[in-house]
Amino acid sequence: MKIIYAVVILGALILIGCKTKKNNTPITDTTPPKQVRDASKDVLPNGKPYTMLEYSKGMCFGKCPVYNISIMSDGNMEYFGKMHVDKLGTYNKRLTKGELATLFTELKAMDLFQYKNEYGGQVMDISKQELIYREAGKEKKIICKLGYPDALVALITKIDKIATASDGWKLIEGLPDRPANNNEVDRTKYDEVIVHIQKDFDIKKWVNDYEAYGLTVKKPLSPNGFIWLLGFNPDTVTGKEMVQLLRDDPDIIKADLNQKVQPRK
Repeated sequence: MKIIYAVVILGALILIGCKTKKNNTPITDTTPPKQVRDASKDVLPNGKPYTMLEYSKGMCFGKCPVYNISIMSDGNMEYFGKMHVDKLGTYNKRLTKGELATLFTELKAMDLFQYKNEYGGQVMDISKQELIYREAGKEKKIICKLGYPDALVALITKIDKIATASDGWKLIEGLPDRPANNNEVDRTKYDEVIVHIQKDFDIKKWVNDYEAYGLTVKKPLSPNGFIWLLGFNPDTVTGKEMVQLLRDDPDIIKADLNQKVQPRK
């Protein structure tokens, strides 16, 4: 009888040992990992790359940053810094697929076509910010100066953050050295500008909008009265900046510095 009990106990111990050994054996999962699909491809623009979004920041009465940035539908971007910015000249950079998908989704959700074409009117001393958006063959241009909606403020802030970031941008072409417009020797060369104005336009009344820059009418340069010589105060604005201000004015067709030429000896 004792022998039978011993055999039973021994068998039980063997079974427990086998079970413990079996439970301690690591199990290898041979199921291949599930592939995560790139969902950003679902919302990326299709077809041939095009300029999806353009943004430009213009001059003000002071040292406002002046630059342009364009964003292509394939993520390529080009930036051109004009003045009062860290990056002067032409730079390029590429958005990641995720960044492009996020931006594209936000732009479509905003429906930029619902907004007015201009906010702020003819305010002179505030930087003019211009957005141009293209979608499905349509184009929307919005000028922002004052009182534009919060959604446009958020979009402009986002674009400005992309444009002014220092990382990832590659210099393509630097900005040529500009003349020393405030130098005492050169100042007389850059205190006049020649403008070509729109028809039926009272230029003598119009210059009052640029009183802060000392803009004055000197004389007409064409019989029909469409080309004029204007003077300005170089103590308040450089020649290059004055020209850029006038070129941004919708009433001016063309503006250039009047660089006086020395007679030949």
